[in-house]
Amino acid sequence: SGRGGARTKVVIGEQPIDQAAVGDSTAYLPQQSPEESLTVYMRVLRHKIKDPDLALYTPGTRKFLSRWVVTDAQQDNELSRLEGAVIEKVTIGGNRAVIRFPVGQRTLPPYFLENNGSGWAIDFETMSDLIRMNHKNMWHFVSGDHPYMFGFADWSFDSSGYPMLTR
Repeated sequence: SGRGGARTKVVIGEQPIDQAAVGDSTAYLPQQSPEESLTVYMRVLRHKIKDPDLALYTPGTRKFLSRWVVTDAQQDNELSRLEGAVIEKVTIGGNRAVIRFPVGQRTLPPYFLENNGSGWAIDFETMSDLIRMNHKNMWHFVSGDHPYMFGFADWSFDSSGYPMLTR
C-alpha cells in the first residue's frame, strides 16, 4: 500500500465525541414551537450528536435512526443548508406540524413534526418514507396521500411529486 493510508490520533478509553458532546441530553428536548425544535435540531447537527434516542425525535424516528449511519459530513451539509434558510410557513394541524421553505429553494425539504404532549418532536421516519431527492438534490414527494399534506394546501405538485412554482 505504500503507507498511504489515512491517520488519526485516538485516546483509548475516552468517550466518542458525539457522546461526550451530548452531556446533558435535556439540552435536546422537544420545544413549545416547531421552529424552536428545528433550532434545537440545528444544535444537534452543530455538535455532531448522533444519539438516535434523543427526546427531540418521535419514537418512530428513534427506531429509524438506530438503523441509520449518520456522518459528520451529512450533518455539516444539512446544517449549512438550514443556517441560511428562511422559513416560508409553519402550519399546524392537530398534533402535527409542517415547516416549509420557499418552493424555489428545492434543496430544502419540508420538516415534519409531531406534538407528543411535551413539545414538537421531529418525524424523520415519515419524512424518509415520503420525501426523495433527485440527482440535483431537489426534493419531491413519492405520494401526495399522507397525514402532513395539510401543510401544502396552497401548493401545487407535478405528476412526479415536485412542488411547482406558480406566478
